Amino acid sequence: AFDDVVETLRVCRRHGVHTSVNWLAFPGVSDRVGEVEAMEALAREVELDLIQVRNLNIDPALYRESLGADWALEAGEPLGMRAMMQRLRASLPGVSFGYFNPPVEGPG
Repeated sequence: AFDDVVETLRVCRRHGVHTSVNWLAFPGVSDRVGEVEAMEALAREVELDLIQVRNLNIDPALYRESLGADWALEAGEPLGMRAMMQRLRASLPGVSFGYFNPPVEGPG
């Protein structure tokens, strides 16, 4: 369940583990105000280090159909992907954003 994921992130943070999430983004859905606010709240709550914004890669018509008729009403207006990223960077200054996993620092 999602609550288990959140608790896992909390436990990792308490133990000093680098925390990141993969956010499967889709224009017109992920950039809606409610979705952005939810990501901001999660990132603050669990003190995320990194949000990897990845392309959902799904047929747009199929995806919108699967969301149902009321999804847009619940999540608010879309900001646009560029504005979404600008907002997240401004509101979460300690969080990095990327698309690829950062390299692991190791010996040598």
